[in-house]
Amino acid sequence: MYSPYLGKCFLDDYIVDRKKRISQIDNIKNKNVRKNTFETIQKELYSRIENKKVKDVSMIKLEENIFLEELLLSIIQKIRLGKVCDIKDLLNLIVQRFEVSKRIYSHYKKDLKQGYGDYESIDRYINVGLILIYTYHLQSNLQYLSTVLKLNDLILSTLDLNKNKYSFTKNLNLLVNAELEKIINLASKNNINL
Repeated sequence: MYSPYLGKCFLDDYIVDRKKRISQIDNIKNKNVRKNTFETIQKELYSRIENKKVKDVSMIKLEENIFLEELLLSIIQKIRLGKVCDIKDLLNLIVQRFEVSKRIYSHYKKDLKQGYGDYESIDRYINVGLILIYTYHLQSNLQYLSTVLKLNDLILSTLDLNKNKYSFTKNLNLLVNAELEKIINLASKNNINL
């Protein structure tokens, strides 16, 4: 379910907040990754499967206990092969699991019915977010963008970005920049100038 549109002032406040967060992330590593955001995300995702033997999604789905990181690599492989349609149902299940629990677990029972194990890894939330925003970029499924907004809200609300201790800031910066870019584009398509 989508939140109601609360007007341009709400969107303006959202843009200011996200830009502030991006600035805080930039200050941690002094890196600005705003150029070619989706090309950079693609390279980041594809680098994760380089020179790795990746199980096919269909094999992982049959397992009684699913290791999410392994599943995410399989999803990236399908995206790389241009077979996003093959993973749509699986991405929708991941989205559904997150929407219900607001957690992304390290492991899931068969068919992603129940998550278990660690759910505190910020890297895992960022990884799922990168896959969803890149898939949104390819397919324009609003549910993926909506979930990325929620993921980013959760991540950004739990981190103290003033502390210089995070190793994942480049990918978080990519994710937040990509979200912001897509929201601005979506607003523009709906004749809302931000």
